[in-house]
Amino acid sequence: MDTQTLMLIVAAILTLWLLILTILYIRQQQFFARFTKGLSQKDLKSLLEHIDHMLNKHQQELEQLQRTVKKDQDQSRKHLQKYALVRFNPFDETGGDQSFALSLLNADDEGFVVTSLHSRDVTRVYAKNIGSNNGKQKKSELSKEEHEAVAQAIQR
Repeated sequence: MDTQTLMLIVAAILTLWLLILTILYIRQQQFFARFTKGLSQKDLKSLLEHIDHMLNKHQQELEQLQRTVKKDQDQSRKHLQKYALVRFNPFDETGGDQSFALSLLNADDEGFVVTSLHSRDVTRVYAKNIGSNNGKQKKSELSKEEHEAVAQAIQR
């Protein structure tokens, strides 16, 4: 190999190396430009201070969102979520299961039972509160059908 060919090969290698370094430098500058967009000073210290400020701001927003979600979850436990309907026939002289006991409870098994007793002459409607003792009322407070409606609602 003569000197001129060797010089051409070395020049080609150096040109390729320079091209690779130029491409990497341009990509690095574009990457840095994206981070410093909107900053008056475009140095590394300003960039890191800006990132730290944004992280603190996002952390505070995240904590506020967590408090809001927790509050919403606590409030949603009070909404009526569980229900059950039990139809029955309380009187022998009427036909069909036209009477019912409807139980509506929240997540803590608190709520009420609405009972309708239908006879030929009259329909009576009663409502009973289901307290905070996990839906367990005294046996004398609830009829068999009401107790069944509460038990079915709790199982949901």
